[in-house]
Amino acid sequence: HSLAIVAAAIEHLVHGESISIVYAILTTLGLPIPGKRTEEEVDDILDTFMMVYAFGVNLDVSVAEDVWKARSYLQTSHSGWPQLQALAKDVRKSTFSKNGLDFGEIVQVVEHIGQKYVDWQGKDCTRVKEELVSKPSHHQGRVKLSEVQPSQLTGRRQLFTQSVEDLRKLSVLSGES
Repeated sequence: HSLAIVAAAIEHLVHGESISIVYAILTTLGLPIPGKRTEEEVDDILDTFMMVYAFGVNLDVSVAEDVWKARSYLQTSHSGWPQLQALAKDVRKSTFSKNGLDFGEIVQVVEHIGQKYVDWQGKDCTRVKEELVSKPSHHQGRVKLSEVQPSQLTGRRQLFTQSVEDLRKLSVLSGES
């Protein structure tokens, strides 16, 4: 019984957070809160949600121009961006078959995207683990840095792209292997 109460409380918090994010997105993009948004506007809203949710774009310090610049950067520089966009569109289409969505419907879509994103992200986590444990130097959860190369699968984002400096900042290097 207490687990059901905790689950309900978590669901309530997630719903509240989704409402806040959608409100912030609409405000940042200069779109009205009431009424239905066009298909193009919904796509812009969902792209912005993915930038907030997956990449931590902070709408508190952003204006629409910042969002467009960030999206442009992702389109040219992030191998997983097209898959994230496709994930969001697929969830939108499976949640509502109509094109124009109102605020509450957009909130429902972003909540479903959040659930699907966990599964999508999990596939990359599994892939990372499988690649690392297959390395000849793998021992006690460690591998030689010299054996780690960027990895790309069709339809997935590129992995192992961080620089040595980035890895040092993350404190994941031990020694200079």
